[in-house]
Amino acid sequence: MLTAAVAKGWLPDPPVLQTELDNDPAFARLKGEPEFEKARAQINGAIARERAQVNLSLMRRAFAAN
Repeated sequence: MLTAAVAKGWLPDPPVLQTELDNDPAFARLKGEPEFEKARAQINGAIARERAQVNLSLMRRAFAAN
């Protein structure tokens, strides 16, 4: 089910779920399984791409304004 969800573009919604599934106890049994590791790598790649697009100076200004 995780593989199918990732194929459809699913990402964990932080902070509800940890974004690093390798640290989530619910997925502990799957560590080392090729399908799990592939899905985890896809999720981590998508998150890394999104983070790379974040304009840090805008984020700093937004947090400073609050």
